[in-house]
Amino acid sequence: TVAVKASASTGVFFTNSKTLNPANKPITIAAWVKTSAKDGTILVRGAQAIGFGLIITDSKPRMLLRAKGKTYDAVSAKAIGKDWTHIAGALQADGRMEVYISGEMTGAVKGVPLPTGDPQIAMKIGCDDTHQLLPKPLAPFSGAMDEVVLFRRALSADEIKTIAKGVKKLDGLVLHIDFEKGSAEDRSGCGNNGQLGAKTGLTVEGPSGDAMVFKPGKRPAAAPKRRRGRGSSVKFNWTRDMPIMVRAMALADKTLFIAGPEDLLDEDAAFQKHFEPDAQKQIADQQAA
Repeated sequence: TVAVKASASTGVFFTNSKTLNPANKPITIAAWVKTSAKDGTILVRGAQAIGFGLIITDSKPRMLLRAKGKTYDAVSAKAIGKDWTHIAGALQADGRMEVYISGEMTGAVKGVPLPTGDPQIAMKIGCDDTHQLLPKPLAPFSGAMDEVVLFRRALSADEIKTIAKGVKKLDGLVLHIDFEKGSAEDRSGCGNNGQLGAKTGLTVEGPSGDAMVFKPGKRPAAAPKRRRGRGSSVKFNWTRDMPIMVRAMALADKTLFIAGPEDLLDEDAAFQKHFEPDAQKQIADQQAA
């Protein structure tokens, strides 16, 4: 079992358990959200080798599954507003991954594998401090959240409509956080209680009793875009892309001299197909340069 301690940030943090093991299982994630930002993390678990999550980007629900060196991505064709909205994502046994808004399927992709193992990186609600499901960090959630659930099976469209009206003790339910009285206690009966981050605990009225408020700190400013689409969360006073991996620098008056091997690796592409032979060759060539 791998434990994750609650950080000083906003979010809810969990430890791994047998009931949360998604290996070779369909999964469903759902929650009520009232967001004050276009991007946000609902629930994530895992990292580059194996992982999954339900997030929002550009106000559109999005389900992610990381397996076999690739991130599979189902994005809603519709956006949500700033009112309370029920969103869900379901990975079916036949490889179809779907996203839902208010019980209506609004996006799907085919050919998605089931999780290939039990991720070592533990689950979080409202934040992602691992930043490995996608090449760029996932935004923390900003707003209020209620009735977060995880099923170790794929719910049907009718069942997703049912839980939107109120969570039922359906088969496969392994996590149910209702945030009643500001608690992250698991109501599923599986004992997967969460621990609140130091900046999490304020509640407001939600669709079903109390809802948790998430107020993340200011997100780090992104650096200007670099070649091949790479970026950084570090805020630079100045920056210029160079075709080398800088290993040494020397400043003489206003002239900066740099030295290092050639930059051969496209990090974004290598991330998406890390375990494939061509990506491994690029990584080896960069290490040998």
